[in-house]
Amino acid sequence: MAILANAFSLITPDFGLFFWTMLTFALLWFILGKFAFGPIGKSLRERSDAIENSLKMAEKARAEMAAKVAKTSKITKSNKVAKASKIIKKLDSNSKLLKSNVEIDGHKLAGSNLSNGFAALMGANLALN
Repeated sequence: MAILANAFSLITPDFGLFFWTMLTFALLWFILGKFAFGPIGKSLRERSDAIENSLKMAEKARAEMAAKVAKTSKITKSNKVAKASKIIKKLDSNSKLLKSNVEIDGHKLAGSNLSNGFAALMGANLALN
């Protein structure tokens, strides 16, 4: 029965068991605080700082990319406007050239028709006389 009573002494602890448990826990806490909690806390702070710096760098990179996209878009738009302006100027000069050619051809055609008509009138006038 004495063996059975010793087995249940952990369930109903006395002052000695309580004292040694608390002393062991305090000693373990001190050792962990000295050698484990400090380095763990330091590494957690370093990781937190690294994550924070990475987020700041990512935001900065995002802002730079947005600025570059806007600049590229502006350059592309101005290039398109410049190309369109060149095309319009070329078309305008081509249309003026075509217009002058049409006018020259029209005058030539009108002149030849006029001379043909004059010759026909003269021929008719001679025939009447």
